[in-house]
Amino acid sequence: MSMNPFDICKAFNAGKDIYAETEDKESFFKDYPAFIINLYYSMYPDTIWVAHQADMMNLTPEMHYTFFLNSIRPCKRAYKWNKKHKIEDVEMIQEYYDCNMKRAEEALTILSTEAVDTIKQRMEKGGN
Repeated sequence: MSMNPFDICKAFNAGKDIYAETEDKESFFKDYPAFIINLYYSMYPDTIWVAHQADMMNLTPEMHYTFFLNSIRPCKRAYKWNKKHKIEDVEMIQEYYDCNMKRAEEALTILSTEAVDTIKQRMEKGGN
């Protein structure tokens, strides 16, 4: 059973040792997501040093887990992961002007709403 990296981070934030509570101890570290855990803790000022040190050392998954479990002070940490927001009209403009995503986003900032509506009408595909 592989653990979700966010479940492991929640356990670290609560100060819980979920490895001790796990029944299948052999498969716990099989797909241990050290990179994701380092990325998660690099976003907080109080844990960035821990994440940096863990990244610099060549740790086994067991050592990484123990290092974080004993180094991180339990407290609530809430962070929204940055995700790329999809703009509705970018794909349509990309198809209309036959350009890449970056150029379509630039064109969308330049075009007026009337021009975008005109492009939408021209790009409508009828039929079933």
